[in-house]
Parts: sequence; structure tokens; C-alpha cells
Amino acid sequence: MLPGACLVIEHKTASTDVEDGSPYWKRLRLDSQVSNYYDGARALGMPPDGVLYDVIRKPRIKPLKATPVEARKYTKPKSRVCAACKKKGGAASAPHEVEIVDDEDGDGSARIIRCEGGRLVTDPGGRLYADQREHDETLDEYRVRLRADIEANVDSYFKRGIVVRSADEEREAALDRWMIAERIASAQLRSRWPRNVDACERYGRFCDFFPVCTGEARVDDPTRYRRATSPHEELDAATKHRLPLVTTSGMKAFNRCAREYFFSYELGYRSIERAESLAFGTLVHVGLEVWWTTVDLDAVFAAMRASKDADPLRLVQAEELMRAYHARWCEEAFDVLAVEREFVSPLVDPLTGATSKAFALGGKIDAIARVGQPKGCEVKDEHVNDRQELCTDTDARTDAAADAGRRAASADVAQEHA
Repeated sequence: MLPGACLVIEHKTASTDVEDGSPYWKRLRLDSQVSNYYDGARALGMPPDGVLYDVIRKPRIKPLKATPVEARKYTKPKSRVCAACKKKGGAASAPHEVEIVDDEDGDGSARIIRCEGGRLVTDPGGRLYADQREHDETLDEYRVRLRADIEANVDSYFKRGIVVRSADEEREAALDRWMIAERIASAQLRSRWPRNVDACERYGRFCDFFPVCTGEARVDDPTRYRRATSPHEELDAATKHRLPLVTTSGMKAFNRCAREYFFSYELGYRSIERAESLAFGTLVHVGLEVWWTTVDLDAVFAAMRASKDADPLRLVQAEELMRAYHARWCEEAFDVLAVEREFVSPLVDPLTGATSKAFALGGKIDAIARVGQPKGCEVKDEHVNDRQELCTDTDARTDAAADAGRRAASADVAQEHA
């Protein structure tokens, strides 16, 4: 990364492989979100040189469970002939104690064991097999094991890559946006929202609205669905826009299934039961927002613990990922220009130059930063005594003057579309 380059920062959590050359990175060559962020950053007065995808892989190891009682296996007793009894012609003598040298551990230590019936019981047995457990792994035990796994596989947990767009690629993406917006407008005009059965199941789970489409439930059932305060909950509901917005997530939903889009963005319904992947991703995102604002692990942990998504297991995983994330990227210096900044940009037909009178492009950018020079770090860790890195130089990240200028630019753009 060249110093001075302006980058949009996009945080992602993934359960799939994020190594270089994996399908995850190949898909980004066509992902509409990258091109939308180019437009969004320009609307905020910060034209980007690329989008830095900041990817964190979810832990694959889970807390170990106790072995079911019916599946448990125990070691059998071990014994050997008593040498003293053997000298007496093999006749079993009365029970007695014998001192033997224990070579099993290789330390040559002696121990006293009992001879019964002419045999020395060297191992009474009855121990659970080494690969089985009598009790569930505690969260503290899991934390230690997860930390070791992350430290041993840092590059498989954290990956960054810069995705760029050429002028031709941006034009293609703009045409995609325009055509999707036209299809949404047509569906609104006709009140027709066709279903796509090929999109009913994704990532091992059914669409939140599958029960509604199949007649098993009603979308206005308050035990299953809630009404969102805004069709785009990720954006500030208090902000008024002259035109309705199309967002990356909304356009992807429409492309996937028009009926899903209708329930989510036209009617504004959300499933009460959140997918685990969404809850975990949101929790990590809370930590990342604070980290990019403060570079303070204490503040990061406090924010995540206050999150509604912070159940005990998720919190352990998120804290260990953020601890390692901090150590991994602390010295990658950036002058942070904006964090969690919303944008509104005109929706333009790249063929004619016409601006849409029906929609505007909207969204929220995780962060925008300019590449700086590496900073020094000191070490800190709240969980264990071993020392971990904590970046102390945050002046460049909190440049108030630069941020104030960017806010002014953002306000000008917002006013143009108000």
C-alpha cells in the first residue's frame, strides 16, 4: 500500500476459507459493493484509490462437549507377575506391598504397589480414554485453546486485500445498478413480486420468509416477524432523503428473490430469530468500529460486552479475534478520515447520463483512511500475563481537523440530495 493512497475500509467476517486465491477473493472482482463504495466515497468528498477488504474468519473450533455416557471407554487394569512370589515357585503369598521403579514416565521414580495373588497391579485402570471427556469444556478453557489456535494460524484468520475498479468496470457496475433499479420500479408499478425457488435455501438455512411463501405463517405474525423502523435499518432513520434509496444489500436481495425484497424493503419486516452468522458478524463489527476510532482494546471489549449480541460464547470468540486482530494490524498505520459514514449518491444511467428520478444510491461505509507511516506499539493484555501489542500512537487516527473537513463535505452532498 503506497503512503497517501485513500482507501475505503470494508470489514467482513467469513466462515469460508479466506486464503489468497480462494473463491472469496475471486468473487470480489465482480462484487457490486466495491463499485458502490467508489461512488459513495466520492459523494463524501473522498475519492478512493481502492477498497481494502479487511476479512476475519470465524473460529471453526467449538467448545468441547463431554463424551456421552453410553459412548465412554475406560482403560483396563494392568498387572504383572510379582518377582518375589515367582522366586517362591509361583505360589501366591499373602497380600503384600512391593517397591518398584516406574519407567512409564522415564523419570526412574519409585512407587509402592500392592501384590495380590502373585501379581502386581501396576495400573488399576478405570480412566477415561484420552480422546474422551468427562465434563464440558469451560469457556475459560475454550478461550485458552482458541487463542492458541489463532496464534498458530494467524494468516488463515486475518486477511486483507485491496480491490480496485477500472473505469470500464465502474461503468458496468453502474449499468447493473440502473437496470436493477428499473426492475424494482417496474415491480412496484405492477405490484408483482415473483418468487425464486432457487434462492429459498442458502448457507444451510432457509430464507426467513420461506414459511410465509409456503403459507405456513403470516408476515404480520408478531411472534415471528417485527416491523423495522426503516427499510434500511443500517442507516440513520432520522435522516430524510428526497428520493427512496437503493442499497447494496437491497439490490442483492432483489436480484436473489423479488418476494424477499418485497417483504424486507417494501413492507419492512425482519425475522425475530436472527441467524447466528448475522449476530456474530454484528458483534465483531461493533468491536471494529471502536478499534478504528480509538485503537483501544479496553474500549473495544467494553463496547462488545454492551452489545445485545454478546452471548457468552460469541463474546469469547469475538474478544480473542479482536485481541489477535489488534496484534496483527496495530502497526499498519492509517490516517482515519471517517468511520461509519453514511452516503447518498445520484443514481445515473451510464448510457445516457440521465439521473434517476425514482431512486438514489445509499449506504454506509465502515471507514475511509489514508495510508500513513507505521507507528510504534507497546504491549497489553487484560486476560493473561503474557504481553500483547497495543498501539499507542493514535494522533493520526483522530485528526480532528481532517475529520471536520470531511464532515463538511458530507453535509454539502447530503444537502444536495435532501
